[in-house]
Amino acid sequence: MLEKLRMENDFMKMKLMLEHGARFHSGQAGGGLDPAVEYAFLKQVLAFEEEYASGRRQTVFEKLGRPADIRPAGDLAEGELTGALTEMHRRLNAGGIHLTTLSPDVDPRELYRFMTEELMQVELCGADRPGMHCFVYDEFHPDPRQQNEHTAVELCVRLILQKKNLLHMFPAGRPLRLNGHERMGETEFRHRVHAFKSRYEDIVPVRIQATRTELRNDRCRISGTHVTGLCHEGRCDMVQDAWQVGFRLDDNGEWLVTDVRIDGVGL
Repeated sequence: MLEKLRMENDFMKMKLMLEHGARFHSGQAGGGLDPAVEYAFLKQVLAFEEEYASGRRQTVFEKLGRPADIRPAGDLAEGELTGALTEMHRRLNAGGIHLTTLSPDVDPRELYRFMTEELMQVELCGADRPGMHCFVYDEFHPDPRQQNEHTAVELCVRLILQKKNLLHMFPAGRPLRLNGHERMGETEFRHRVHAFKSRYEDIVPVRIQATRTELRNDRCRISGTHVTGLCHEGRCDMVQDAWQVGFRLDDNGEWLVTDVRIDGVGL
């Protein structure tokens, strides 16, 4: 049964890659998603893509009734910008469209420009169905600082500093470096992390935060601090120390982790 599920999953992945340009990261050795969970996920993705391909679509501009009174961003005085942004959010929400941002550094005028230019040309699938169509500005214009900070904290350091297995890892570059251990493959990286986890009954990431981000051309380095509880034999030792995660930008525009250092935990 499991082998049949895996074959069907591979078929759906191939279909998504050939027909819709999907990309899949290779999983870790000896683990990964449960085939049944992966099957349900892939079925949902395929159903969405098929609905998108066959359903009636209209742009956000058409959904809002082709408004002719939206002012260009360049025409707004500084004192008019806040009111114009509020009004655009109101119009979008009234039309069943919600826009949010993740990065705190998005300039208000740039956000208004995006709302009134780029977002207006986005096609909606199933535009006549009830409910909200939700968009995130950062998906159109990613902020590498915010994106890499999130990857470093949530998808790298926090996943290492917890007892659970490292089932889903950050996008890894090659070769990887972990606490000075050079030129590691992904399998060797995972083996070393799992060996660290196996030494403790529990590992509790009490606090993990980024304190500095350095971005230069195709390299990025995030530095931060952590407070971690290492529990064994009925006691928990609290460790407070530093960490760093290094990235490089590959030819496809994806930031890959190449260097991880977590001090104080004996990785």
